Amino acid sequence: MVTKKASNEVRTSTLPMLHQLRTKFIMASKSTEGSLRAYTEELTRMWGENWWLVKADGRVLDDNQKALLADIKAEKKTVQALAKARKLSNIDKPWSDVLKYARGAKGKGVPGARREIVQFLTEEAVRLYTKGMKFQQELGKDGAEDMCPPGVAEATTHFGRALKALGYDLSTINLTK
Repeated sequence: MVTKKASNEVRTSTLPMLHQLRTKFIMASKSTEGSLRAYTEELTRMWGENWWLVKADGRVLDDNQKALLADIKAEKKTVQALAKARKLSNIDKPWSDVLKYARGAKGKGVPGARREIVQFLTEEAVRLYTKGMKFQQELGKDGAEDMCPPGVAEATTHFGRALKALGYDLSTINLTK
């Protein structure tokens, strides 16, 4: 689960540092690896582990997640504006690089590599849990709960437990779609 965002007091005190790191990353002319790492680590420190998993994708978001999502969108727009001012051919690339690094897509040995597997397992378990729950709900509507194939209910329960073990809040899954 996404950790709670730092208090406004802490966030406000880190804004000059964030501005400096963001600018250094976007304005780097050759190698951006070091500045990318520093900038992404500051975002993670500020917003908490797994901040990139907060998305407006139909899940119910609590107030903290809504505020975090607004901050992420604002930061993305700031990065895009700096990239545009620098006349980069693809203004989305710097933010894409930040997300890749945060997710651990740079490979083994990078601080985010552990997060990559957590994200993968979370996304797959959400998909499987949702499918199982919706299937069981449909059977329930038809009064055919006893027609559920063997193991489906148990497997769905296990996917739910796996998500909880990964820190995922099951109440954020929208089963009405």
